[in-house]
Amino acid sequence: MKPRKKTWVRIPKGPIPESVREALKDRLLRHVSRRWKNRIRKLFIRFHGAYVYIAALERQKGDLSPLQIVRYADQGEVPVELCRLGYLGLVEEWEYAFYKYSDDCYAPSVVASGRFTAAPEQCFDTSAGVYLSG
Repeated sequence: MKPRKKTWVRIPKGPIPESVREALKDRLLRHVSRRWKNRIRKLFIRFHGAYVYIAALERQKGDLSPLQIVRYADQGEVPVELCRLGYLGLVEEWEYAFYKYSDDCYAPSVVASGRFTAAPEQCFDTSAGVYLSG
């Protein structure tokens, strides 16, 4: 039997401190307000243990309402699931998992830079670029 090759893995650490949660929400709100303001009406951010789940509700044509950050969708709203971020102990670097509609699950993935970890804005852009660009 061959010896198994060892792989270095960083495990997300939770729960995420409240100060980090607030900093992440502020960063994503600023980023989405600048880069995606004409595409996104609501940003859904949910925290669970060491993970942050991010989804978005697309803006309808002619909708000028301000961007909102919410936890849950209102009745009749169907947000687009985007990604899951795993807290690695740093505000600048998060583990990235892409939401796969084909399997209805989050799968560890790489961002545009080719890394499995990245800044939250880069993680968001990677998923939103796939699901919201069309």
